[in-house]
Amino acid sequence: MDWIRREFPLRADHIESLMRQCRPDGRLYDASFGARQRGQGAIAEQIGRAFSVFSKRFGLDRAMPRLSSASFRRPLIEERGDADQLRLFG
Repeated sequence: MDWIRREFPLRADHIESLMRQCRPDGRLYDASFGARQRGQGAIAEQIGRAFSVFSKRFGLDRAMPRLSSASFRRPLIEERGDADQLRLFG
């Protein structure tokens, strides 16, 4: 909340209220197993629905393609120089 109060002082109270509405007891954070990073109530459900909509819109709801190393190649000896490790810069 420190960052929110510093960066958005006029909206901080409203943001805090919305965050508290996502917990049944009104706390900002619950470290108990199964409750962490999960909200409850109307605001939390609205956030979940928005996430679902944008996940579908940007294709994040589909399986990821298989990764392939076919586009990578091992550097040639002349590119490496005489060092055992590749140069990071230059």
